[in-house]
Amino acid sequence: MCSLRAPRVIWANCGSSATPFTALLVRDPVLTTRPSRSSTPHSRLPVGCPLNTWSTRVYTDSHVLVDSERNYGITIIGPVADDPSWQVQAGAGFAKADFVIDWEARTATCPAGKQSLSWLINPDVTKPETAVVRFSRRDCSPCPSRAQCTRRQVEPRELVLQPRVEHEALFNARRHQQTEAFKVQYAARAGVEGTHAQAVRRSGLRHSRYIGLGKTRLQHVATAAALNLIRISEWCAGTPLAKTRCSRFAALQ
Repeated sequence: MCSLRAPRVIWANCGSSATPFTALLVRDPVLTTRPSRSSTPHSRLPVGCPLNTWSTRVYTDSHVLVDSERNYGITIIGPVADDPSWQVQAGAGFAKADFVIDWEARTATCPAGKQSLSWLINPDVTKPETAVVRFSRRDCSPCPSRAQCTRRQVEPRELVLQPRVEHEALFNARRHQQTEAFKVQYAARAGVEGTHAQAVRRSGLRHSRYIGLGKTRLQHVATAAALNLIRISEWCAGTPLAKTRCSRFAALQ
């Protein structure tokens, strides 16, 4: 709860999981048991519950962006991973985002203006519902921009495309996270990180006092309730919010 006229209490669900589970594996249970729509903001930070249930380092992938909006009506606000292709990493070349995709005609047009030759469903079972778009060797081989497009010696350029809704969600997220509006919106995560730090310092959140996941979860819920009481008490006393700590290394910059 981030209202300036009310204490900033923890309203999110508190879920606990065993160490081997990643943040994405506990995403659905947390969202499924969230408060009612009327009491839940439309947007939620990807770090999830401020009791360290979700990894604060996890990136939001296309599945998270689409499924959270479609299944739970929640817009995920968070950075997505950059395109790992060598074209993007080198900053010189034609990446997937440089191609024009016609989803209705099932064709792709390269930056040189050549259309794809085939559009087939990816046979790789680890990438279901993705499409492999292949260009013609006749177009790629003599192309003067081939070195910027592919490192293959003979074969033409290929694109592996996710389903349209996921492809477009990822493309829009990558473009949006470069804007100043995103930086302002995502700055709220600092409050989540501050909640983590407060729970660790004042309540020893990183150490379980009990054996068993059920009792550990009860400890997490009790910790969240205790932090809420502390914050309400400080708010009633008029204690101002602490400023974000600046490390000595950051101060040198």
